[in-house]
Amino acid sequence: MNRSGQWVVNTIDTGSEEVSEECTVNKYIDTDVNTQFIDGDEVYSFYVYTGGILYGYQDKNTFVPLIDLSSCSVSGNIEAVGIGENNIKIASTYGMSVLRKNDARVEEKVITLRLSDSARYRNAIEKYRTEHSDTRIVIESQNSSEIMMQEDIPDIIIADRYTDIIHLIKMGAFEDIYQYISDDQAFSDVYMKNIVDSFSDNGQLFVFPIDFIVRGLSIYSDEDIDEKTFCFEDFERMTGTGRYDFYNIIDLFLLDGNKAFIDYNELSSDYTGDDFTRLLDIWKKTLDSQDEYSVLDEWLYVKSAKDWSSSKNHCFVGVPSSTGNDYYIQSDNMFMISGNSANKEECISFLKFLLEEETQKELHNGFSFPVNKNLYDRCMREIAMETSNEYTEKIKNITEGPLVAYIQNNRVRNIIFDELYQYEFDERSATEAAAVIQNKVKLYMSESLEK
Repeated sequence: MNRSGQWVVNTIDTGSEEVSEECTVNKYIDTDVNTQFIDGDEVYSFYVYTGGILYGYQDKNTFVPLIDLSSCSVSGNIEAVGIGENNIKIASTYGMSVLRKNDARVEEKVITLRLSDSARYRNAIEKYRTEHSDTRIVIESQNSSEIMMQEDIPDIIIADRYTDIIHLIKMGAFEDIYQYISDDQAFSDVYMKNIVDSFSDNGQLFVFPIDFIVRGLSIYSDEDIDEKTFCFEDFERMTGTGRYDFYNIIDLFLLDGNKAFIDYNELSSDYTGDDFTRLLDIWKKTLDSQDEYSVLDEWLYVKSAKDWSSSKNHCFVGVPSSTGNDYYIQSDNMFMISGNSANKEECISFLKFLLEEETQKELHNGFSFPVNKNLYDRCMREIAMETSNEYTEKIKNITEGPLVAYIQNNRVRNIIFDELYQYEFDERSATEAAAVIQNKVKLYMSESLEK
């Protein structure tokens, strides 16, 4: 078998998977010392991967070099290997690597990718690679939340809602996706424009949601509540009707899109106003209550929309403030392109592939709403079949109406919750706690977000 030449990583799939014959290999190595494989006339009982070289153990402490993989990026403890003429499949503790010989005659495009949920994208990545033979996708890490520094950003990040990316957005780390898709009418017809546009920032789009959920307040009450006019006073008035799930609701009120408290465009914050101190007072009053929850921080998604239809005394309202109420949306699959990427057009090609209906079906987990229009319409038809057309129209009025994108900022959230604990145990008044929060958030924004 000819193993000379340079070998390169074709894809790395960071999920756990066993090596199988569908790899088109004709030799198989396993780390079990009782398993042997035959390579020509040689028999090896096990193998070792060190210094970029894969060795087979023969006998009498004799290790035979089998193949040079030093040009590849293979990490973790190697568990199994399949060897073919032009490809090798390696299973390690960090995932699966598929390697192939580098053909210098083919100009190859390399896309580095970081994911929050690699298993979910495994089939989509493999399909894209098959359809784009000149493109190599390398998954750098399984956890996108590890990204903290601008210089560490790969070509593409697909992040969940818990990933702290606000500071990277404000530092200009990501490419404006609008400039690549604004003139592509065919692509614009594929996705839900109100959802994508809600993530825009001053006419630029740094985050493209692959799916979405809606966050708001679920209210269980016998009184007639108008979702459109529900305001802060209504929320405050209902305090005595039951215990709020307030550790979550306080988080919901402090969503980073809530302009009543923080404005990332202006890099300004105001946690000393009446709304915030009133919110702290309401929170404090509910801590000792033992009543059942009547107001909950909840998500609107495919299953919850069906479940809520059976409750006559349930309504789902936006988050109230002094200016009214807003429904917020979050995404567990936020697609971003590095401003330093050398293959931005290929990144856009991959984005369009992820928005195709067949790919969205593969990615859709039945939890969140898909952004693809056709698949979204299909979800709505399913909801209508299990509920009613009238009820489904109420859901559509929310999901297809004005929404505020929520991109979580863990640093601001931690500042607020640290002070809430001080306030909870009477070490500070509401006004004092609000003043400390304001000073710390202001300092964070000036030190971390100003260019």
